Amino acid sequence: MLCFAAYLRRTRDGKRHAASTHHDRIPIRSVTIDQYISHVASLLIEQCHITASTLIRSTLLTQLLDGYANWDDADLPLRLRVKIPLTAALCVVALRVIDDLFRHQPSRRLGLRASLCLGYGLSLRPGEYLTNPHKPVPLKQQATSSSCFFSFGDTAFNVCCPNLYPSGKCPDHFAVFFHHLKNDRVGQGGPRAVARNPTFSPAATDFCCLSEIYTFLLAYPPSSGLPVMSGGGGPVLWTDLRTVLHLTALRSGLDPERVLPHSNRSGPNMQLEDFEDSVKMAQGNWTTLPGMRSYVHGSLKHASKVTSALHDIQMCPVAHLRTFFMPICDPPSSAPDTPLL
Repeated sequence: MLCFAAYLRRTRDGKRHAASTHHDRIPIRSVTIDQYISHVASLLIEQCHITASTLIRSTLLTQLLDGYANWDDADLPLRLRVKIPLTAALCVVALRVIDDLFRHQPSRRLGLRASLCLGYGLSLRPGEYLTNPHKPVPLKQQATSSSCFFSFGDTAFNVCCPNLYPSGKCPDHFAVFFHHLKNDRVGQGGPRAVARNPTFSPAATDFCCLSEIYTFLLAYPPSSGLPVMSGGGGPVLWTDLRTVLHLTALRSGLDPERVLPHSNRSGPNMQLEDFEDSVKMAQGNWTTLPGMRSYVHGSLKHASKVTSALHDIQMCPVAHLRTFFMPICDPPSSAPDTPLL
């Protein structure tokens, strides 16, 4: 696989980025090489040569792909390297893409819709709710069925027991109690929860994260101790959601290589631009302010706020500029009535 990756890098040409300053050949990108390797691994598993894709991936291969990735972005401005936030508007487009792709696969369609809303509503990292066969995450760091609950008023029910839900009622909250988080500190993790959208209507263009999660888990409840999204025939894969977001980006006119499952970490932060930093930190379970602010992209919201002031010609009249920035002197004697421009 190491030789295969080097061969692809040496012989395959990639797409030239609009902001690239390279004038020579542009080699295939690291992320595309990784997809080639994934396809080879799938074929070897199907033909019973190996039992897991991790058996053909070494630490050296990971380091090689990381090195290629660093070179790919070496000449790009920082704004073109960051992941594009998955905002509410993009989520609506993604839900339509899922419906188009999996119209005849109900369990997969509902599972992807619920996973998208779960990651967005709770600002989760991909490994906390998606399965990546190349980078397995321990169950204690995932949202599992034993740690997820729906609350109906004052009563909470585990997602494994839909027969106990109150008949004809919709839940108010969905909560996840993680056993361990990447930046976990004892006593500071707490549950992560998402509430029902009070203005949601099936006929409207908006969406409700809780409604999507509840629809899937009611129809396909998971077994005890397994990933919460595994009830539809198996865990939802990172690659499936990656494909959905790739097509979502293309449909929205965005760079598909920068709309990824990890975009869910920064998308809700843009939606919460008007809230205090403490609220945004709690949304994504950030323990430090610098860690949270690295996900903030508030330029669009800022532009909307200041538009009126920027275009108000009375805000800073020319007379004020004369007063504050012109030297104090007598007007020219040859033209005593000429105003100072």
